[in-house]
Amino acid sequence: MSIVNTKGVDISSHNGNIDLAKVKKAGYKWVMIRCGYGDNITSQDDSQFEANVKKAEALGMPWGVYFYTYSLNAKQDKSELEHILRLLKGKKPTLPIAIDVEDADGYKRKNGGWNYANVNRNTKYLLEGVKKAGYYPILYTGFEEINNLISKEVSGRYDVWFAHWAKKCGYTGKNLAIWQYGSETNLIDGNSIPGVGTIDKDIVYKDYPTIIKNGGYNNWKKPDKTTTTTKTETKKETSKSTTTTITEAQLRQKVCNTINAWLGATEGSAGHKEILKIYNAQNPLPVGYKMKDNDAWCAATVSATWLKVGIAKYITTECGCGRFIDNAKKLGIWVENDAYKPKIGDAVIYYWSDSGFGDCRTGASHIGIVTEVNGNSFVVTEGNTGNGIVGKRTMQVNGRYIRGFITPDYAAIAKKVAGKVTADKTTTKKTSTTTSTVATPSIYTQGVANGKWLNAVKDGSDYSGIIGKALVALAAKVTKGTIEYSVHIKGHGWLGKVTGFNHKDYKNGYAGNGNPAEKGNAIDGVKMYYRTPSDVANKYGYYKVAYRVHLLGGKWLAWQYDKETTNGQDGYAGIIGKTIDGIQAKLIKA
Repeated sequence: MSIVNTKGVDISSHNGNIDLAKVKKAGYKWVMIRCGYGDNITSQDDSQFEANVKKAEALGMPWGVYFYTYSLNAKQDKSELEHILRLLKGKKPTLPIAIDVEDADGYKRKNGGWNYANVNRNTKYLLEGVKKAGYYPILYTGFEEINNLISKEVSGRYDVWFAHWAKKCGYTGKNLAIWQYGSETNLIDGNSIPGVGTIDKDIVYKDYPTIIKNGGYNNWKKPDKTTTTTKTETKKETSKSTTTTITEAQLRQKVCNTINAWLGATEGSAGHKEILKIYNAQNPLPVGYKMKDNDAWCAATVSATWLKVGIAKYITTECGCGRFIDNAKKLGIWVENDAYKPKIGDAVIYYWSDSGFGDCRTGASHIGIVTEVNGNSFVVTEGNTGNGIVGKRTMQVNGRYIRGFITPDYAAIAKKVAGKVTADKTTTKKTSTTTSTVATPSIYTQGVANGKWLNAVKDGSDYSGIIGKALVALAAKVTKGTIEYSVHIKGHGWLGKVTGFNHKDYKNGYAGNGNPAEKGNAIDGVKMYYRTPSDVANKYGYYKVAYRVHLLGGKWLAWQYDKETTNGQDGYAGIIGKTIDGIQAKLIKA
């Protein structure tokens, strides 16, 4: 699962024998660990480094490394790089290797090293050295260093982990990747964790585990390059495979695993480029059109999935949703029935102008592949979602916006590709069409304030909104099940409930009448209701959504649970007539 927009901590021997389990339980998902400082002598290894790495790995927490530099000359630069590489030997961090460029104890100032010539040289040498050694480097810095002591030529070439203890990060460079928002001073969520004490806290904006593993950094083996034609891939997999048959269920699951491997890919990312590369490698190309980087790419994502699995020739590929429908009709695999209950591996096509009355029989706006089926709801993985990424959407059988389904005959295809397509090791039993692994659900919220969509927040790890700025729109989604939500517009009343998460879908993609192109009206009330899918309920029990709001110029109100009206609850969060500027939401056991 992506760690983008999640919180983590950074630690060293100053935190003592830290209980990382308590850190994780408190909602901090990852950790940056100091390995050492200064010259390459063992007395300057961080005394807790090895223990902290073992704790992080035992807890399944992504971890990275930071190194505090003291260098005053080129000789010490070399010694410090050797120090870093010695401590990293044999380890496989899934987060970057940070060069900590600061002078917290005044050592460099006292010894004539706190100047542009020394700091810039040292920073450049260590970042380049770490990169050349096959690790993923990042620069840890603050305003003084990045504005006065490090050249843009150096700082601009690397991701930046920026230290600024404030409500909002003051560094706005495009290479901002991690923000250390607090420690002794913390204006967001307090400077400590119960049972742990005062600690540095951070937010990450890149999916580093995916970037690092796929890129072959930090001693991870780079995955085999994706082949670009069905013929080549089939040959490659056959040579490695000992599988002579593949079941329908295994083939459907392989399709789901293939598209889900691109989750979180954004335009211009490695995943996006891979999708376009696979699509454009077809010979001949559908309608002779080669996809460009700035084209809408939902249809290309579905096509690339079937191409990568090696079954596209038995289905169809396209870069346009309308032509996808035409092709599916010719093949006899088109189902134009909103009440059809899909199977995983089917493709669903939407039409955003669907009236919601009867089966929609015209238009085509978007496409994705069904990757989970839970009772009368299903989850779709799609490229080019409303926020421009490969993401997921939960839909209801017979729900609005369904144009129809592409339903490949996977049973027949499985027989044709037997021995050519290898079943995934994690596939389910022959009689099953869904994965046997049931994950607990998560909720994401995202708000509009100050004229823009803000970062999505997972499981109440932060709040959606900007304190002091009216919230004018809200989007919410869950990884399993269905979330229904609606908002009350100040002075206007309640708007209709929605279940989608799509900034471009003005009817069911978000609640409110504000988006980045419009100022919108302030929200003063929120309702949320969570429906637990049967597989989650059977394994973990039922869940409900807990949510609370912050009043503009006021305080956080009490938690509301679903639309309950017992124990002093109102059935919604907020005070009608009082503008909201923040909301938190999380799923809890009912």
